[in-house]
Amino acid sequence: MTPDPYGDAPLGADASPAANAVQRLRRAEGHLYRKRHASQQRSATDRSAIRYVIERSREGHQVSPSDLARYLEVTSATVSAVLERLTKAELVVVRPHPDDKRRKIVEPHGDDDEASAADPLTTRIRSIAAELSDEEAAVVAGYLERVTEAIQEAGGA
Repeated sequence: MTPDPYGDAPLGADASPAANAVQRLRRAEGHLYRKRHASQQRSATDRSAIRYVIERSREGHQVSPSDLARYLEVTSATVSAVLERLTKAELVVVRPHPDDKRRKIVEPHGDDDEASAADPLTTRIRSIAAELSDEEAAVVAGYLERVTEAIQEAGGA
């Protein structure tokens, strides 16, 4: 087994390679979070908001600030602050809704290349996933969904 660059031992010899890989993934995410936080890069909430707006836009859907608040599971005040930061960074644009001027819609600023630059890790993860066969992707997705459920249950989500 290769040494763990994040300093913690794997779950153990009796743990499956998949469980050890998830443990390494969790440590790598924690390390990345701490590194980004220390260097004052965009927060996890900001990155999630950008990804959501880009994905929904690619799917042809409009995103309202309240849609974003529901997705992020935050208050409208928090979404307002997120949108202010993302607008200032020229990552999103907030416009009046075309049919109802009382409402607003949030759109990505610029094209997909700019969006990829805003979150290059997501772009790289998608590229790695594209290398999987449909069958491999289904197995990986099923396993990760179950791991996600376990994490959410542990966190009370």
